[in-house]
Amino acid sequence: MAKYRAPVAGLFSLLLLFQVSCSSMGHRSVPTDETDFGRLFATGEGYTLVNLHPDESTRRLSAANYQGAGLLPRCSRVEFTRWSGTEMRFRVVSTGREYTYEDHPDAVVLFDEHLGRYFSDSCDAMLVEDLSELDRQGVKQGRAMPGMTKKATVLAIGFPTLSKTPSLLMAEWNYQKTPDKGFVVVFDEKGQVREIRE
Repeated sequence: MAKYRAPVAGLFSLLLLFQVSCSSMGHRSVPTDETDFGRLFATGEGYTLVNLHPDESTRRLSAANYQGAGLLPRCSRVEFTRWSGTEMRFRVVSTGREYTYEDHPDAVVLFDEHLGRYFSDSCDAMLVEDLSELDRQGVKQGRAMPGMTKKATVLAIGFPTLSKTPSLLMAEWNYQKTPDKGFVVVFDEKGQVREIRE
């Protein structure tokens, strides 16, 4: 069962971090305890903050946030099993399935800083209760749909590819399905999804 904490402490902090100018790309042999994820990795376990979309045939995820066909729901409890500087492995407690999360240049920031946006020591499972029915449906299904808010879009499909969408204030968020195929989530002036452009 997910631990609970005040809604503003988790996702909104991540949204603010996303706006900060990015550091240069690089790798660390171990995650530093100066980052949120470094401290989390040292504990051996955590929770997913947003839905993750792995390629289930290979059980891999990418820091480019490729939108694979799989769905790991937000607030899934995980155990961290390995770190190599360019890869992090974790096991989903409820299923026993192990996944490899790979670094990618499109993440722009250092790998452990990127992972700090997706994993934490707790997850506010009640965060979706304040969302509209449409937003909750999109988060549950793990997809963006017209009319959804930016907040719900992040919860449903994660953050857009940072190299192509450096700010969440932008009206168009770029996502990748594969290295050579992507899609754009377009928001209107109210911050709601207007269309998803392939």
